Amino acid sequence: REIASRSHPSIKVIYLTRNPLDRLLSNRKHDGHKHSKKLPLPAHCAVGDSDCIKQHHSAIVLPTGSELLKSLKRGSALDKLVSDKLANYGVKHVHVSYDNLYNSKNAEEWSRIFRFLQRGPQGPLTVENVTANFDLAPTSSSSSHKDIIANFDEVWETLNGTQFEHLVH
Repeated sequence: REIASRSHPSIKVIYLTRNPLDRLLSNRKHDGHKHSKKLPLPAHCAVGDSDCIKQHHSAIVLPTGSELLKSLKRGSALDKLVSDKLANYGVKHVHVSYDNLYNSKNAEEWSRIFRFLQRGPQGPLTVENVTANFDLAPTSSSSSHKDIIANFDEVWETLNGTQFEHLVH
């Protein structure tokens, strides 16, 4: 509130959101690994670190039923709360999607960030331009939830016909 109340605040916020189901998968992957007898799972892997990347490729069991729905509702509500606060307080921000940044075949989401910040490349940008500058590798083995969620059929049964059905890919 204090920052937004200034007539010319010096900050700009990049508000990144992620598909709530994907965010839950990522959290479960890291939380589950913390409680196992294995070595800690690194949050990220360097490009070319195949041993690290392989550790990330195990299917995850998600909660189902009311527990899953409650978790997705909470995540979606928090996303909306932050978005509303930024808008209501007049904070300069750009809302970008994790999926569009990391899973798109074009670099438009990256270009939106650079235009908003008025920094970096301002001309045509390709996904190849962007990924060539990554130090970290993707750690998901597939973009299909059927390959990533160990209990996919039960998760689908929970989400099918709900407001969260569209989160499944």
